[in-house]
Amino acid sequence: FFFFEVSMSLPRVAIRVVSDNVCPWCFVGKRNMEEAMKQFEGKLNFEVEFFPFSLHGNTMPEEGMDIGDYIYKVYGRRMNVNDPNSPLKAAGDKVGIKFNNSRTMVNTLDSHRLIGLAKRYNKHLEMVDAIFHAYFEEAVNISKLSNLEKIGAAILGDTMPQEQLKEFLEGEELRAEIQQEISSARQNSVTGVPAFTIVDPVTNKGNFLSGAQPPERFAHTFAAIQKKAVTGNL
Repeated sequence: FFFFEVSMSLPRVAIRVVSDNVCPWCFVGKRNMEEAMKQFEGKLNFEVEFFPFSLHGNTMPEEGMDIGDYIYKVYGRRMNVNDPNSPLKAAGDKVGIKFNNSRTMVNTLDSHRLIGLAKRYNKHLEMVDAIFHAYFEEAVNISKLSNLEKIGAAILGDTMPQEQLKEFLEGEELRAEIQQEISSARQNSVTGVPAFTIVDPVTNKGNFLSGAQPPERFAHTFAAIQKKAVTGNL
């Protein structure tokens, strides 16, 4: 899954991202990663793939839960989600994300299935973006199949009939696979998201970054990889 269309002769840097579609820092982290990647366009060949996670085990009610109530339930403290000075708002503003605080905490299993479907058509990065935008900036309930159908059609409409997309969402396809991937992430000690694994093509070892790291942190890792390639160690 290529983010940039560059020469295949460039060093290929695989990036595995474990993320949940209702995790705001996952959205911020993705934007920070992409900002750093732009600095290495034409220098490194990035291959990015997203993998699912579930912050709450898909235990939310169908209509979702108020964000403030969810934070209190999980962390035992009240938080003003509309605080204009919150770290999340500041981080969002920096990367062009306008968080809509009327959104509710919802289940994400079906939205992860939709991303899995988009992988078959090499459009899963576009689907991740579309889901993030709909949920965080438009407060769309991404647990409702009718909403996912609209999001999916905008990305996959030129590759599959809408009726086929509807049948997929209403069925069970990829459900077990997504649940297995979520379990695998936890078995691999991923306890929070976003979690980035940047694979060095020289050593084939992964550099693990946890949380919404700033662009500079990603760029530091990318620069080290590029340096190895330039010095002929690739």
